[in-house]
Amino acid sequence: MATPTAGLASQTSAQPGQPVNALAANLSGGYILNPATAPGMLYIDPTGAASIAANGTTMALPPGQPFYVIPGSTLPVSVASTFPNHQFVSVQWV
Repeated sequence: MATPTAGLASQTSAQPGQPVNALAANLSGGYILNPATAPGMLYIDPTGAASIAANGTTMALPPGQPFYVIPGSTLPVSVASTFPNHQFVSVQWV
């Protein structure tokens, strides 16, 4: 049985482009939601530090769209934005 909890972060850094970990490693599940009212793209990387460009392992998440964690991943999920303090929803469960 799993209990959902808030993710590690619910907004990006005050410094645009600085990645933060939004979801922990070794989860049974979880998600990140870039709200429909968000100022722009939220960049997500499930393998390391997110950049502010969709390339390699970093993906761009448009406003209103969710990202679902890879169950059992041994790595945390990182996010970044070109906007300071970009707010998002993060929920995780072990």
